[in-house]
Amino acid sequence: MMNPSRPTLLLDPSLYEELLGEPCLDTFSACLNARGLYESQRFALRLSPVVHELVNRVVEKSERGETTYTGEELQAYSTFIHETVHWWQHKGSTSGFIRSILYPIQTHANMSELRQIMTILGPQKPIQTLALRGELGLLPTDSTEMGLVANTVTNNFMDTEFYLAITLKPALEEEIYYNPYFVAAGHSFIITYALIVGAIRELIDPNGSLFPDPKILVDNLAQLADRKVRGYHYGSEIIRAPVGLLDLYEGQARFIQLQFLALRSDGLTIADAKKSGMLDGVYGAAFRAFLKISESPEPAELVDPLVALFLFICDMSINPTAAFPAPIDAYEDFFMEANPGVRFAILCKAVASEAPELRTFVKNYSSQEYRALAQRLGALTGLGNHMDDLNKLWHHASVNRESASLIEQHKSFRFTPNNIVLRVLTGEFLMFLSDRLEAPEFFCWTAYWLTKGGGERQREFWLRHQSLFSDKADDGALFARKHPERNEDDVLEVFNQFFAAIILYDLSKQWVLNSGTFNLDYSWLTSSPNDPEFMERVNGVFRKNFGVDLCEFKLLDRPPVPKTEA
Repeated sequence: MMNPSRPTLLLDPSLYEELLGEPCLDTFSACLNARGLYESQRFALRLSPVVHELVNRVVEKSERGETTYTGEELQAYSTFIHETVHWWQHKGSTSGFIRSILYPIQTHANMSELRQIMTILGPQKPIQTLALRGELGLLPTDSTEMGLVANTVTNNFMDTEFYLAITLKPALEEEIYYNPYFVAAGHSFIITYALIVGAIRELIDPNGSLFPDPKILVDNLAQLADRKVRGYHYGSEIIRAPVGLLDLYEGQARFIQLQFLALRSDGLTIADAKKSGMLDGVYGAAFRAFLKISESPEPAELVDPLVALFLFICDMSINPTAAFPAPIDAYEDFFMEANPGVRFAILCKAVASEAPELRTFVKNYSSQEYRALAQRLGALTGLGNHMDDLNKLWHHASVNRESASLIEQHKSFRFTPNNIVLRVLTGEFLMFLSDRLEAPEFFCWTAYWLTKGGGERQREFWLRHQSLFSDKADDGALFARKHPERNEDDVLEVFNQFFAAIILYDLSKQWVLNSGTFNLDYSWLTSSPNDPEFMERVNGVFRKNFGVDLCEFKLLDRPPVPKTEA
């Protein structure tokens, strides 16, 4: 951990602005066409060349035992911390883990139907248009049944996309409401969780000792719709969260980054952060909502018990446990309990109305304080203690044969080849879970433990949970990080299999939902995206699974839909 020499900081935006930024997600259509930018690129840590160089300097100084760092070096390292927190969010929180594994699950859950469509109808794109043609009676008479299959595939993809968009950015919900594929928020949530539970159960709980048969979720959904329960039937009113995961993830990462700078510099304040623009837009949205809903005054200092409470509420909000890994107690309320933005509002309101003393509760950034907050706020809000639910999952993983096998595969990085992305990400989630249950305070109040409070154990946590993949200072392509306990050839093999699968999932989603030619821009993955050899590998990934080349696809125009009479 860093020795606290404290330089004066001159904040430089070029050292803390994210390299890629976020795609414009102002519309639901933009989300569908973003091709997983916000999600899939979080499987790797990216830094600008300048930040890479400064971070390397910090590491080299630390290894030599030096304790003095320049303001530029500290700001660059704070950006490294910020991006690492994003990796933790996507691999280690329940909300992030669900978002990450939905990418492979979308394709694998529909693989037999996709192959059936390819066999009977041939390479035609998009499948969404095939479904519409089926509804309009425009498919060949000997393949009309494929219209129903295409409709099922489209609905499965769209339901998960609705879930992703609603939880990421609630303002999109009004546009989504008028989408012809949208039924209701609760419908999308339950379909998504049924897919998640089914995939995880097959991987680590085939006997169903922890996770229920996903059919139970779907059966309950039908009953909720029949009873016209709010949020589960067509035409249900919108219940919009005040913030989404984009706000929560960025707010959590930014305030951990700012606390690091405050603890390592000569008096950085919230006013300084606001003046520099570091709390503009999405980076400060969750904190502003926290102050408003919890009816709390803005503190002057970044290292303040109120900021610590904000970071805890972010952490509890992004870790819903209903349906995964805990059972659903009340289906009527499930889609709100599982929505991180709604959880955030409920927790903040509890501080205002029932527990104002919690504003000054955190003083030592300790495990005991974290666990006490989880117990108190879980009981006050009825959301339950997420740590209890996560403990039950880890106990299952510790004694279940399939889970133990996956954990061993993860340690050695030698995986059973089928569904490699799901295996890698579940292994990462379980190992992160083990450490966060031991030391939740480190992953919630990271800046404190990387500066004032840290020791060898915290250093082990920090090093063990670096991103699996990263770019380099002189190359924007992704590379697998070396690991002292893993064979380099095994790591490289997993890297190649992992991103080949990511390409397959991207192409499959485009095939189902996106009109026009396939977008084959993989410059985020390789520095030579137009290299003929690389393009043949991309084509080969699709051909291996579906038996055709991408150039063989017939591109379909959307047929006119007859107007219905009023």
